[in-house]
Amino acid sequence: MILEGFYQYPHKAAKEAACIELSGIGSTVALSFQGHRQYFELSDITVSEALGSIPLFLTFPDGSRFVAKDDKPLVEWLSERKPVSWAHRLESHKGAILLALLGTVFSLYAYVQILLPWGAKMIATTSIPNSVQAQVGESTLSMLSVSGFKESKLSSERQKALQGLFQQIQPVKVRNASLPVKLVFRRSSSGPNAFTLADGTIVLTDSLAEMSSNDELAAVLLHEIGHHNHKHVMQMIVQSSMLTVASAWIIGDAGGVSDSVINSGVAILSLSYSRNMEREADEFAIIEMEKQQRPLAAMASVFQKLDEEGAGEKPKRRFSLFSLLSSHPDMGERLETIRKAQQQQRLN
Repeated sequence: MILEGFYQYPHKAAKEAACIELSGIGSTVALSFQGHRQYFELSDITVSEALGSIPLFLTFPDGSRFVAKDDKPLVEWLSERKPVSWAHRLESHKGAILLALLGTVFSLYAYVQILLPWGAKMIATTSIPNSVQAQVGESTLSMLSVSGFKESKLSSERQKALQGLFQQIQPVKVRNASLPVKLVFRRSSSGPNAFTLADGTIVLTDSLAEMSSNDELAAVLLHEIGHHNHKHVMQMIVQSSMLTVASAWIIGDAGGVSDSVINSGVAILSLSYSRNMEREADEFAIIEMEKQQRPLAAMASVFQKLDEEGAGEKPKRRFSLFSLLSSHPDMGERLETIRKAQQQQRLN
């Protein structure tokens, strides 16, 4: 069998007409070009992958190459003498391609939704020194002014009263922890808010303090204490860093990874807690509110206010595929949990 094609000299782009003769018996390939004829055993030739319309290249020991004008006969000849590659087998079966695609999607989902959170939780709760958490928290707090958080305008009397409330609601295990929580006040034009930093600093905005009763503020602060108790902030930082490193490894570009990890304490402000993290913080707050005999109605009330403040004119989201894929729990789901605990509180 003789196949026409083109020949390329080693390490050169120029090509010229050539042909190969494939033996009917055995695995000898005869290459002919410019009156020259050379014989090669198939075992000495490197054959490129047969993928789609990509031409099949034969690379000879000296680095020269041959590509046939029509490589279908060559593919058939090779398949009788050389095992077909897994890539070619996969390409030949559309079902296998679909199965591989679904497997890839499932693997990515399992990594992001299961393995990554589990690994991040293990690292955050057992392997991060308090000194690192303190440094990340301090750097984040210092950056808040750049993000629009200014010094509080609450009166000193109001701040003192809120600090007293904060000390009063803290569980003993939190108060005596090696990295205790602390409360700071900030003014922000972005509306009522409260959030926790890596070192246990809880930031409470003036607008939230002004719109809430003591019991409502107790619920919010206990929720944030719950985030700190479960190391949720450090989990997100570790998880974000792991994603950065994994992405760099996949694309083969590690540049900037160290900077991303170092600065992730600031970047974390733009991320949202996962569904499980919010549930854990809510559960922590509910349990502590009940222990302190504070009404869970106050917790439902302040969460409802925050939801309305954040929603603005946005339409309420009904059940959809997005709700299944979203990592952040729907506020309606959280309020329903609080109401169920509230009903149980009344019964007790």
